[in-house]
Amino acid sequence: MHNPLRPRTTYAASRRWTFWVNTVAASPYMSQKWRKRVYRAMGMDIHPEAFEIGSRCYFHSADVSIGPRTRINDRCWFENTGHLEIGAGVAVAPHVRVVTSTHRIGPSWSRASGGWEYHPVTIGDGCWIGAGALVQPGVTIERGCIIAPGAVVTVNTDPDWLYGGVPARKLRQLDATERPTAVRRLTAVQARRVWARARA
Repeated sequence: MHNPLRPRTTYAASRRWTFWVNTVAASPYMSQKWRKRVYRAMGMDIHPEAFEIGSRCYFHSADVSIGPRTRINDRCWFENTGHLEIGAGVAVAPHVRVVTSTHRIGPSWSRASGGWEYHPVTIGDGCWIGAGALVQPGVTIERGCIIAPGAVVTVNTDPDWLYGGVPARKLRQLDATERPTAVRRLTAVQARRVWARARA
């Protein structure tokens, strides 16, 4: 039997889905634990080790994947009509907007009357998206990039660069250090033993 609290569709056309995702879960009174639980229950792919998703964020559909150690700040707007993938260790500042759909250009009397197109957006591992940045449809932001506040990203980026401006352009190359593939977590007792052995 269908659960009446669970919507049959997983995008904004469903009032029930929109209510749970963009009203209940987005409330500033919702804890991180329960916010992520509601998002997962509504079909969104949120990694169990994702750090946090801020309040008042808007999602247009469940077609989103958020990786581990990723932090999304308050009042971000994800028009994820097309697929949105956010990698591991990504930091998204407040008021960032990501758009995944557009119209083909129509005739002069109605330029936005062309057909609707969906273009997926990917934000690679370790990226930092500055406050108020806008990511346009079809863009891939490669790993390790920083997008300056207020930038408008219209084309794919290269890894480990700082981009800024309208439209965004390369400003500076960044250090391209690699993160270890496996980080061993030690208990306090194990850490003291390792430290004692190192000092002996």
